[in-house]
Amino acid sequence: MNHSTPSRTTHLLRLLPPGVRDIFGDEAARLTLVHRAAEETFWRWGYAPVVLPTFEYYDVLARGFDEQASGKMHRFIDAQGNLLALRPDLTVPVARLVASRLVQEPPPVRLAYVAPVFRYVEPRAGQQREFREIWQAGVECVGVNNADADAEIIALHVATLQAMGVPRFQLNLGHMGFVHGVFDALDKQPPNLAAIRRAIDRKNRHILAEELDRAGVRGAARAALEALPTLWGQGDVLERAAALAPTPRARSAIERLQQIVARLEAYGVRDFVTIDLGEVRGMHYYTGITFETFAPHSGYPIAGGGRYDNLLALYGYDAPAVGFAVFTQRVLDVLEAENAAPDVPRPDALMVACGHAECLADLQRRRAAGQRIELDLSSRSPEGTRRKAAARGIGAVLVCGEWQEVAHGD
Repeated sequence: MNHSTPSRTTHLLRLLPPGVRDIFGDEAARLTLVHRAAEETFWRWGYAPVVLPTFEYYDVLARGFDEQASGKMHRFIDAQGNLLALRPDLTVPVARLVASRLVQEPPPVRLAYVAPVFRYVEPRAGQQREFREIWQAGVECVGVNNADADAEIIALHVATLQAMGVPRFQLNLGHMGFVHGVFDALDKQPPNLAAIRRAIDRKNRHILAEELDRAGVRGAARAALEALPTLWGQGDVLERAAALAPTPRARSAIERLQQIVARLEAYGVRDFVTIDLGEVRGMHYYTGITFETFAPHSGYPIAGGGRYDNLLALYGYDAPAVGFAVFTQRVLDVLEAENAAPDVPRPDALMVACGHAECLADLQRRRAAGQRIELDLSSRSPEGTRRKAAARGIGAVLVCGEWQEVAHGD
């Protein structure tokens, strides 16, 4: 009888739990280049890097999330019996850090990060939720609540995607103050409020009208709610919204957006931004601007952010904040689909390991001067090293201090 045995590759793949994977080779190099582009952009804009724990006490993390978001956390118990959780995003840990360690810092506190998060996500319909590791590159600006801070975050977000090389994207910008202000105009909270929000989010005007009829909504609030799915675009959206705003809160939100748009014009990034006042997701979390960014070839947003002025108070420090996070693996997928992925730099030369002390000294001098040279440890043959260089697309070999070009096809 022939008993088949699993291959070594299959066995090794089973060493990793579902939801995580090894990233290596050119893929790892490209992801590193995307991260480096983000980090350099954050640095130029004055955002200091921060490195946060991968896991924290579950109750401390959960304080910053609603019940649904808390359910996305991967929990485990340590040797002392403490309930811990892997971070599902980085905004809440930053809020905890600022509230506990940086309260004496003069505002604004600008922090940046590039790191993985871990969460359960809802896959396509009919499938069970999955645990996934997701890389994020983002910033948080804490301590200031004005149009300058909001515009800086949006402009930095655009600059980050440009530095990453994303050729086409659209940022949909809304303001929770307008949505909340419209709902403030209702005499009472409708029992079908969740259905009304879903209809607005899906921009389904027919269902929205039916739900408003069920709730008995009339007057200025009705007019504003019915218009929400249409308050989208780059034209006169804010002017139309200002005419419909039924409460001071809604009018204040439109005024803030007008101030932000004027600043985005000055930054030169206005064309990337589309106003979307019908955005109602995240109403429990965001207090001001909110945005999601989309790009061709991605079925999901590649980034998102907004203002969350109530979060830090949950950790004992009442301070406003605004920020964003880019999902860098999604960005890399978009870049590859657009044939815009960063080129992985090859070594400038492959050097024959001749064993001469003076050659090693020359190698060190060249590296110190900025050349990227790899020592061929497995061969002392110039011919063998030349073949390896040609096969790997390396344009030169170094033989006892002599720089020799390698032609394609050598």
